[in-house]
Amino acid sequence: MSSAAAKLFGVSDDDTHLVVISSTEIQLSKKQDYTVKGSYKDVETGEQFEWLALFDGHGDNTIINTIRNTDLTPFIIHENPPLALQSYLSKNRVLSRHYSSGTTMCLARVYKDKIQTFSVGDSHIVIYEEDVPVYRNELHKWENIQEKERLLKMDPKITAMDSSGFTVVSTNTMIASNPVYINYSNGKSLAPSQAIGHNNITGISPEIFEMPIKINIRYRVLLASDGVFDVLAKNEDTKLEFSSKTSDEIARFAEDRWKQEWYLANTDDDFKPIPGTQFRFTLPSEFDDISVGTIDIVPF
Repeated sequence: MSSAAAKLFGVSDDDTHLVVISSTEIQLSKKQDYTVKGSYKDVETGEQFEWLALFDGHGDNTIINTIRNTDLTPFIIHENPPLALQSYLSKNRVLSRHYSSGTTMCLARVYKDKIQTFSVGDSHIVIYEEDVPVYRNELHKWENIQEKERLLKMDPKITAMDSSGFTVVSTNTMIASNPVYINYSNGKSLAPSQAIGHNNITGISPEIFEMPIKINIRYRVLLASDGVFDVLAKNEDTKLEFSSKTSDEIARFAEDRWKQEWYLANTDDDFKPIPGTQFRFTLPSEFDDISVGTIDIVPF
């Protein structure tokens, strides 16, 4: 890259990749999704990174609105950002008043030579290397064995119960399913096994992932709320080329999926659509909010 171009894009002559961040929110339901980005440079060490965070709020709006109105930089630069944010909310007594308010958190930090991610809850992180997914975070749910063991070690009185829901099995077909809700000893029930907020009843144990950035290799880090992945079949993001679509294209695609006509399928008949079962979601409570963030790491 020429010196003039490097100045234009805000990079130094010895950088090997250009970092481009984009995000889109479509609030279809409770208006609780939030994305925010930034950059940071340590004045003492010179270390710097670009960052993108995504939050999917649930329960009442207290926690997500507090996060929206807070400068997140002091937490983003912490060695464990989710833990630092949870500690801040606790010290400021936001958590103690609101058992019924919380949010997921996904964060990606892109340094000159590495990608680092943190996740809490059931929002998604996918890292693509030349369009091939090389990392997917483990969602924090009861079905996650490590999470189940963590919760029971924290409180043996925690139990789980089935609820009603759906699982998408093809582009226009879904089956009835029984997602698990977790019952805490204080009487509260949650779908994710950990989250920011909720007076810390879930505890915080983020999944942390790190990988090097190779010379002349293109990467994308995708962050998305379950409002995107809940209307996709398993690993369908790869078939739909989410590794190259813009955040707006991905979000609009998910919105169209929510609003399209669906069929129910029979699990005993290769998930074939059952004639006459077509329906559409119509009420705000039947939809989910959508948020998408992308970080493209493009070699010069």
